[in-house]
Amino acid sequence: MNEEFNNRNNNHGGGTAAGFVARYVAPCWPVGHVLGLKGISGYGSSSTASEVLIDQFPLWAAGGGGDEDAAMTTPPSSSAGLAVVTGANSGLGREVARVLASEPANMHVVMACRSTEKANAVADEMRADDPNAKLYVMQLDLDNLESVRGFARKLKARTDTGEMPPLRLLVLNAGIMPPKEIQMKEMENGEQIEQALAVNFAGHHLLAEMLEEQLKTGARVHGDARVVVVSSAVHRLHGVKNCNVAEFGASCSPLHAYARSKLAGILHVRQLASRWRSSHPNLRAVAVHPGGVDSQGSRDSATGSGATGVVLRALGAPFVKSVAQGAASIVWACTSPLATSGSYVANCNVAMPAATGLDANLALALEERARSWTTSTNALPVDL
Repeated sequence: MNEEFNNRNNNHGGGTAAGFVARYVAPCWPVGHVLGLKGISGYGSSSTASEVLIDQFPLWAAGGGGDEDAAMTTPPSSSAGLAVVTGANSGLGREVARVLASEPANMHVVMACRSTEKANAVADEMRADDPNAKLYVMQLDLDNLESVRGFARKLKARTDTGEMPPLRLLVLNAGIMPPKEIQMKEMENGEQIEQALAVNFAGHHLLAEMLEEQLKTGARVHGDARVVVVSSAVHRLHGVKNCNVAEFGASCSPLHAYARSKLAGILHVRQLASRWRSSHPNLRAVAVHPGGVDSQGSRDSATGSGATGVVLRALGAPFVKSVAQGAASIVWACTSPLATSGSYVANCNVAMPAATGLDANLALALEERARSWTTSTNALPVDL
């Protein structure tokens, strides 16, 4: 990954002073945000999701993820395809869903949410603003693996009948913020792991596994399909040394448990990219750090609530993005040809994660461990 990162950015002026800033400084949150810098992509922390989509969509819609040569190899379909966005009833997920369903993309968007009541209310608001928005609300509780399996089965049934177009984007956005205290969850193999890891990583891992064949179909139809995992720069606070019970247990603070779950998301992307590199090059997996966003979720977290939260928000105001700015990096990861498979994105540019996030052996070990937690997926392929 280091070599890939260096080669890619050297081809975009990396040898000059301006190139150095665009390559290393602009993607670095919060520095790039405070200085208002743009990276080699032409975007920066102040870019919004709508701006990114308008620029990136035309070539991406043609297939090949915006790569004109790749687009020539697969005839474009008449539809931009289907996007599934988890946690789409608020914050970043809501903005990503709104933008993907709007002009010029006009994608069919599944809002995969735990509360269908809240999601339906948000979908109604979106339709009021944009009557052409193609939105579907489906129930998904990432804390319940049977709910994940049920969601995947229902989605397959609806795409098989043609009610929805083939799946092109799977945006794994939902999750829980740092809790006020550590909570444990028993997985299907009886192992106890920390709940942030169970929800933010294990639930999404199972969902991606069960929808992989649908993503492959989407890639064949559209020329490109992607899994985009919303991670965080907080992953740097906790480097998982190895995949053992103690590491995934309660032996850390709530913030470090959250950081661990976000590191797991990056490792998931690395493993997916490794798996698909030779056999399915039109499938991509990308991790994203959206930046510090003052969302309701962050306000409700252990570090964002109460007097401590008020102080931290006041001190951090210069470094905080709007929801539209935070969602920009997610939309860029969904559409840009520069968002290569296995990459880590920040401020709408490819950036470098912590060294632990590049550990291929750890990514493989975590993959095996995640499958053991969801015992029903051990005998793949899964019968949906």
